Amino acid sequence: MKNIVFRPIKDFTSVAIPPKPAKTQIPNWYKKMDTDLPRPDSIDAFTSKRCMPLLDGMTAGYHLFSYADIKVSVKDGCTKINWGHSSEVIAVHPREQVPGMPLPVGYYKDEAFKWFNPVSIQTPKGYSTLFVTPMLRHELPFFCFPAIVDTDTYTAAVHFPFLMKKNFEGVIPRGTPIIQAIPFKRDDWKHEWQEDPVDNDSAISYLKTFIHSSYKKTNWNKKYFN
Repeated sequence: MKNIVFRPIKDFTSVAIPPKPAKTQIPNWYKKMDTDLPRPDSIDAFTSKRCMPLLDGMTAGYHLFSYADIKVSVKDGCTKINWGHSSEVIAVHPREQVPGMPLPVGYYKDEAFKWFNPVSIQTPKGYSTLFVTPMLRHELPFFCFPAIVDTDTYTAAVHFPFLMKKNFEGVIPRGTPIIQAIPFKRDDWKHEWQEDPVDNDSAISYLKTFIHSSYKKTNWNKKYFN
């Protein structure tokens, strides 16, 4: 098992929140979701809670957290962000740095910000880290730009540019997950296209011999992030 090391930046040891495995941060809406639909006459009456690829994405890697409460208000169509901590928690990220870049719908396009992250990440040689907004956490009022950093050689803290959701006002509490960090092994790849087709029907036919959880029972491998 590989080891990923998180360390607080100097002068932030008293406020930095240690990252936690994403599997420990499953949201309540998912926990409360039933696995089956109330249709006893159907063999495929199940919900997305049985979807292992969905769960694997949501529980991959580790969550990093906001280390201070953030108060967000909107005045004259502009987002105002305030906090009580003496150090910088959020910085303005110039919109001009991404000219012509399409941005997600529902977020302010003329205002970009950047989370200050007080945690350094160190991965083993040959391993990088993918940073994304916590998967399936669409209730979060911000969207972080996805990025990959070679954290085996870059040991300074990585900060996270983001957009704020339109018309959101309120407090983003200390301890809110702001990023999902997923370590992965770098490798060189080349692709090829083969003309002989795959017998998809045959593969699906076997999976249909199971009433539910066919992928989990036949193809899925457990992932470990501790």
